[in-house]
Amino acid sequence: MIVAEQPLQRIALGECVRLIGGQVFDSLALARLEARHLEAPITLWLVDAESEVGLLEQLPTEARVMLGLTPAPTLMAGREYQQWIRALQRKLCQQLDLPMPLAVPGEIPLSNMPQGDYPAVTMRQSARTTAAQILVIGASLGGLDAAKQLMDLLQWRDDTAIVLIQHIDAKMQISLPRVLTRHNTWSATLLRQEGTLLPGHLHIVPADQQVQFLAGGRYRCLEEAWTGQYRPDISQVLSQLAYHYGARLLSITLSGMGNDGSDVALQARQYGARLWAQSPASCSSASQPEAMCATGVVALVDTPEALARHANRLLEIGLGQMPAIK
Repeated sequence: MIVAEQPLQRIALGECVRLIGGQVFDSLALARLEARHLEAPITLWLVDAESEVGLLEQLPTEARVMLGLTPAPTLMAGREYQQWIRALQRKLCQQLDLPMPLAVPGEIPLSNMPQGDYPAVTMRQSARTTAAQILVIGASLGGLDAAKQLMDLLQWRDDTAIVLIQHIDAKMQISLPRVLTRHNTWSATLLRQEGTLLPGHLHIVPADQQVQFLAGGRYRCLEEAWTGQYRPDISQVLSQLAYHYGARLLSITLSGMGNDGSDVALQARQYGARLWAQSPASCSSASQPEAMCATGVVALVDTPEALARHANRLLEIGLGQMPAIK
């Protein structure tokens, strides 16, 4: 299934699909997408649209999606167009577990070709090795769009690490770093194995394995799956990080179903963490922020845009420098 705004892009993507022996169910702009497309047994979605976040939340949890495709060169570009086609063919084969396409005479070797299908984006890097303060974002249904709005308005900081706990199928998570940093200068990664929470970086908690957060910003991904109702589990992550960071932690609960995170809100507050929530009126699904607000320890409730502005001011002052909230 091809969803792209530009007709020439749809044509080029369709050619790639056919060259690997696939069939295109339909090829259209996002505005023309219908319920029958979402209900069809699509093997792979190729998406090149500005509002791709909203589409992700409509797709079935088991859907395979490829995002962030670079615009195809015009056919007049000749060799450049063929290089683009071949690079995308390889990506498609990797996604679909198909044999790699054979090389053709005159083709540039893979080792000499540009790597990836993504345009060059200048991501800022911090010289610091540990984060002085932590922003934790918890989100579920409808929260991915809110998280994107928040990230695009948050000023990059070289002393702040962001941790996102988004309820989403593990197969979809591979697309999140690209989606959430497409229009900002934050870098992002899905947590794997072990390491340190880096300042100036968005860390996405995996949905398929638990993560243990340790002192000094260190983390370790475990072999065990999340055991509770939610994957990943906001409560587990918030509780651990609040214990280690205390008053140097700000938590924002965004749109979602359920009450994940609210059961540890009082504990996190006792450690010194600040808790904010998205206003229910601005949520696609309000039960999660409503449950958080019902704890009585949420200090600020507003839209994602307003929360980002408030966070920018607070992080600039420094969470550890702010007076304690009674």
